[in-house]
Amino acid sequence: MPPLQLELQCAQNRYAEGQPMQFTLIITNQSTQDDYPIVLPAEGRGAAGVFFFNMYDKAKNTRILRYAESCPSLDSGKTNLLWLKPQQQIRIPLTLQADTITPTHQAHHFEQPVFAGEYLFSVRYQPKGRQHDSLYWFFDSHSKIKPGGHFMPSDGLNSQTCSTSVFRTADTLINIDGKPYFIKTDGHRFFYFSEWMPTITTDIRCVHITNLPPFASALPSGEFYYSHFSHFAEFIRRFDDGDVQEYRKFSDYCPSYLHTQAFDEQKRPTVLAHQMPDARFYRAEYQQPGNLLIRESMCSPTGTSCRETTFRYDEQGNLLDSKSSNTQPCVEVYVDGKRRGLALGSFE
Repeated sequence: MPPLQLELQCAQNRYAEGQPMQFTLIITNQSTQDDYPIVLPAEGRGAAGVFFFNMYDKAKNTRILRYAESCPSLDSGKTNLLWLKPQQQIRIPLTLQADTITPTHQAHHFEQPVFAGEYLFSVRYQPKGRQHDSLYWFFDSHSKIKPGGHFMPSDGLNSQTCSTSVFRTADTLINIDGKPYFIKTDGHRFFYFSEWMPTITTDIRCVHITNLPPFASALPSGEFYYSHFSHFAEFIRRFDDGDVQEYRKFSDYCPSYLHTQAFDEQKRPTVLAHQMPDARFYRAEYQQPGNLLIRESMCSPTGTSCRETTFRYDEQGNLLDSKSSNTQPCVEVYVDGKRRGLALGSFE
């Protein structure tokens, strides 16, 4: 690995919804002998993106990447080059959910609003595809040549995480990243709408539902979280200590599961499902105790072809046999010029 250490510091441990969040990224050249190059975004407009935020769930029983700042593979924007001397540090201010007065090269945004909750944040340094990237030798886990010189992982370097919380206010109109959200309550839950609504409804204009009261970022029990965006929705059910009992990130298409994790009362996994990097869908179900895989499936990107396997065990947990079958839970359609899958039941 390169001799660079990335440390992210949260300026505060608590922010209101929509408030710009301040961080400091400290990059240290840990080498005791050699200078090492750092690519930095130039000041002003037209700067290339080099640093990208990740936001993780607060749960301790699993690690769920909730949001990731968009990172283009190529960026022709302007950069500056800095050579860090041995043991030298540089401190870089960064702002998430930046306001209009934040310098452009320091401003960062997720595509989704960060609603009230408790989160972990990290920053990824990605110089690949930017000016001056020829100074690095990029490698990955499949590289056959031993890295040498100024080397860098192809997917960049990640900082450690720092934690901060986001709390609700008592306002009925808030602004997050320039977008207004109108809030109504039924006395138990709070409903966030993309436009003013005379009554509570749960159509596409309802983008978020929570039971967090004003000035809270978490509950001691029964915490509820649901959000629906243009490309996916999130649902979270938690144990009383804040760990995840069920997490579902899903779409309106088929297969719908983008990322699912579920646990039993002893926090043992029962379901794991996600969309893979090649766009196929994988799902596994486990029997507890014993952590026995009882059902596994792999589906094509549009769900028109799935291979499902079920497993049978004896009382001691030894595998007896397995049975595989082909299924077609979805039908392929074109939506806005893109291939999508819709559940066959949608046409009944």
